[in-house]
Amino acid sequence: RDWKCDTYPQCPLGDDECNSDCDYSRFWNNSGQSIERVDIGEYFNSTPGFCKNFDNVTCNKNGKHFKCDNGKCVPQIGVCNTLDNCGDWSDEKGCPGRFYCQKKKPLYVPWENVCDGASDCLDGSDECQNCNFDILANDQSLIANSILSALVWVMGTIALLGNLILILTKGNELKNSGAKMNSVTKISTLLLVNLAMSDFLMGVYLIGIAAMERKLNGHYCEESKRWRSSFSCKLFGSICLLSSECSIFMMTLITLHRLISVIFPRKISTLGRRGLVAWYISIVSVWILVLCLAWVPNMHALQE
Repeated sequence: RDWKCDTYPQCPLGDDECNSDCDYSRFWNNSGQSIERVDIGEYFNSTPGFCKNFDNVTCNKNGKHFKCDNGKCVPQIGVCNTLDNCGDWSDEKGCPGRFYCQKKKPLYVPWENVCDGASDCLDGSDECQNCNFDILANDQSLIANSILSALVWVMGTIALLGNLILILTKGNELKNSGAKMNSVTKISTLLLVNLAMSDFLMGVYLIGIAAMERKLNGHYCEESKRWRSSFSCKLFGSICLLSSECSIFMMTLITLHRLISVIFPRKISTLGRRGLVAWYISIVSVWILVLCLAWVPNMHALQE
């Protein structure tokens, strides 16, 4: 009897070890660690003729063992004890109260840490479990709604082509006008061209965001941290701010020009060289100001 279930086969076919009454958990401590170098399952599985049904006997019948994905048998006490007793971590899968990190660094985190706003897994997979239900973005896409995604492409394309055509046509008018164009029309056209230039930049921003959405589609959450800290993200953000601020200032100058035209129609119609230079300086000043507002805050990141 002392020889029975001692992990060493004395019977020719190992019948003393192939018994449903064998409880090998005594060779393990309470933490599920092997006290001796005992691996009876691997021994019998690799020895032809000895206990061919060992897996079925020990892992499936007595309820005291666990069959690993790699074929090994370990005592049930070693399951979900945070240790890799199987050698393939299969004894640590599906344990209640745990979330298993995608890249197993660490293997798992407590379930209450999932979607808590902090990445406990090194790959951030604990924060990529449909945590974000925003209509604009979710775990899979930078732009979650397909209709919005399509609209971004359409609006970006229209902004690019429409403003480019306006810049070319009105710019050509200014170039060929010479002295034929009066000062009111000249300033209005110049302001309109600059407004189109700022709106053209918004088209660049929209197309860039749409392209990144297509690139990151399906795995946005895993790449979101890298994307938000990337040069491309900061560049697009600066372009968006530049376009928005410049459009506002250009609209203000256009409004001011129209107001002066209504209040002082004679003066504005006979505007001399000095007056034209003042408007040119105003336009250049707007671009310098918005460039500082858009680029200076991100200058360090853009240089890196």
